[in-house]
Amino acid sequence: MLTQQKQKAYYQKRSQRVMKHFHAFIQAQDPEELHHLRVEIKKLKALVSFSEKCSKDKKIAAHFKKTKKLFKAAGLVRSAQVNLEIINKYKMAGPAFKKEHSRLLKNHSQQFLKKADQLEKRWKEVHKKIVKDLQDIEGKCMVKVYLEYLQELSLLFSDQDLEKNLHEGRKIIKNLLYMYNLLPSVTLKKLHLNIPYLKKLEDQIGKWHDNILAYELLLEGNMDNATTKKIETNTKRMFKLIQSSVEEFPEKATRIVNE
Repeated sequence: MLTQQKQKAYYQKRSQRVMKHFHAFIQAQDPEELHHLRVEIKKLKALVSFSEKCSKDKKIAAHFKKTKKLFKAAGLVRSAQVNLEIINKYKMAGPAFKKEHSRLLKNHSQQFLKKADQLEKRWKEVHKKIVKDLQDIEGKCMVKVYLEYLQELSLLFSDQDLEKNLHEGRKIIKNLLYMYNLLPSVTLKKLHLNIPYLKKLEDQIGKWHDNILAYELLLEGNMDNATTKKIETNTKRMFKLIQSSVEEFPEKATRIVNE
């Protein structure tokens, strides 16, 4: 069983880290802080997802949806930062292209700062409600949820149109990894997940996705054909590696020990 007490301690710890990165960004406007903030929110969302699936009370999920504005506002800043990093890495186009993306980063950052008080207030309100409503999660339900997620991944990765499913698949894998260290030892004995395999697969999909973003930005910036072609070739190579990795996914990912 994943106890209410353990969940509360976990939620409070992650929530405090969200606010730590939130205030660090307010002080220095370093977009990297919002990247870390979003990671912490994703970890909390994974817990909320398990709670929702294992409880008749759906209030926690409803509460957590109210944090979406913070996540999205941080995401706009983060995306603008990533685009600038790509532009600098590939020395893309002329100064006007870089200036435009610098302007976007500045604008999104300023909008975030304008909403900061409202976003912080909402986060603290949601935090109190969720910590209050968390309930024990039975071990049998956690195993059931893991199996459901793994089954969903198997379907996504066996689809002929694999490419369109990779982003959703990566999100599910992240949820499984985020929750793994929170699982009680009794549950871990029943779920023998191949964690190194899942981590490697998640990393492969992440790097492939980063290349897609770089390729699209290269096209937008009218980058020279040689650089664009190199990125395109590398992206195709990465996709083939992913195709190989997801073959026989259920066998590679886990096995269940029968009682």
